[in-house]
Amino acid sequence: MWNLHHLQERATKISHGNTARHAKELGDPMLATLCGAVASDEGRHEIAYQRIVQKFFELCVFCCNLWMRCITSMHLHASACRL
Repeated sequence: MWNLHHLQERATKISHGNTARHAKELGDPMLATLCGAVASDEGRHEIAYQRIVQKFFELCVFCCNLWMRCITSMHLHASACRL
């Protein structure tokens, strides 16, 4: 789900950036400035979503590694008890 937000932010950034460029070419500096500001804001959103997803996956890897250590530890402990 988060990666879809990232793609939506990128698409909106590109769209507003293109609109800003066209507005400037057609002589509407106010619209160009407004769309440029929105495009920049969308770019910041895109980076934020990328970082959120990256941290989420880092947390998943950490939890999986922790879980595997717990399972291994329990298995070793159980083996020692049977001897």
